[in-house]
Amino acid sequence: MKLISQYPELQTLIEKMGVPASNRSLTTAALDPRQKIRNALETGIEITPEEIDVGPSSLLTYKGEQVIVYIKNTRASRAVLAHTPEATRRFHLSDCTTLREMKEKGRFESYVATQRQDGHFKVDWFEHETGERG
Repeated sequence: MKLISQYPELQTLIEKMGVPASNRSLTTAALDPRQKIRNALETGIEITPEEIDVGPSSLLTYKGEQVIVYIKNTRASRAVLAHTPEATRRFHLSDCTTLREMKEKGRFESYVATQRQDGHFKVDWFEHETGERG
């Protein structure tokens, strides 16, 4: 890919410095494997108990990345999620009795791992009266 210089001042400085022209071209490179994991964790990854490790200070990790885990299926209505999300399911930053109990009961598969820190998590809602889901 050839770049067209749109910076005449920079070109003048390069010429004054006597820098030889480069024959390099820009190419795309594959993402680093860790960056791929981080990108996936932005939206969330459904996980199994075996994929989560407990790191220093009991913090949860996924493939070496610190994560938060939560249940995507809240069983709450859209209205509850929009207006009183604190009344729904919680998220977990570290290993705790709740997570250990869920593993023992075989219900851990319903968890999602993420690195979001803005409090916005991708969740499912359910309207009990109509059976509508989303």
